[in-house]
Amino acid sequence: MPENKSENKPEKLNLTHVNSVFEIVEAHAQNPQFSSWKIEQVRSELQSGHGLGFLQNEKLIAFILYKAFDSHIEISLLATHPEREHQGLMRSLLGQVREFKPVREIWLEVHENNLRARQIYEKSGFFIVGRRFSYYPDGGAAILYNCL
Repeated sequence: MPENKSENKPEKLNLTHVNSVFEIVEAHAQNPQFSSWKIEQVRSELQSGHGLGFLQNEKLIAFILYKAFDSHIEISLLATHPEREHQGLMRSLLGQVREFKPVREIWLEVHENNLRARQIYEKSGFFIVGRRFSYYPDGGAAILYNCL
């Protein structure tokens, strides 16, 4: 769980956080789900959508990027810095997004082999609704999740 007051509540992210978000993405570059992300895509996601993140000593340690529509939210990218995993940060961010109203559904996808993330999503109330075969660069499937 968050260790200090600066981490208790996530902050809204904006374009000034592009490099910080991308640093975390690069820290996960060995994961096929992150390997194709470029900094331009992160910038575009922040410009066209929303972001929340936990900062510690002004350094981003976990984030979630999403787009809000009238009836649903689509989560496009989320990650925790590898040195800060297993502290409940992602579950907290997912919980914050789930509290948005009047959202009916939240959608996200994950590489089929990312078992740790899948456990977090399922413990956070998400359930599998589909699969996109051969979706990622390594040929892995995307597991589609939904939360009502």
